[in-house]
Amino acid sequence: MKNYTSSVPVEVTVLRIEKVLVKYGASRVVKEYRDGEVVGLTFSIQNPATGKELRVGLPANPHAVFKVLTRDRILTSTALKRFEGQARRTAWKIMQDLVEVQLSMIEMVQAEFVQIFLPYIFVNDRTFYESLKEGGFKMLGQGTREGS
Repeated sequence: MKNYTSSVPVEVTVLRIEKVLVKYGASRVVKEYRDGEVVGLTFSIQNPATGKELRVGLPANPHAVFKVLTRDRILTSTALKRFEGQARRTAWKIMQDLVEVQLSMIEMVQAEFVQIFLPYIFVNDRTFYESLKEGGFKMLGQGTREGS
């Protein structure tokens, strides 16, 4: 797993993500906190194709990282806290890498913004991916050939 030993505090990583988003045109970055910890990050950016503002949510998932880091381990309470912190650091560092690479692809004209960030763009009150998942991904079955 990439960044599984990161020692960079979550706050520093989130600030780095925020700076790169602003550099590439984000007009608003909102951090969501729970129990004093950053648990979510959304940003707004103008769609270059339409000029309309898009809201994008970045899906860092420390809980899932924690499950992978601790799989097949018996942990003491001290180790448990250490792994929880490591999972947060790792999840956000992976998100930083993703954002930087995706924005670099856009800058190098290898992809368009909506093409890269489509799963994370909010449509009403949920991301496009969440809408697809809620609908059982039925929309993805359209246009496919039998047997492929």
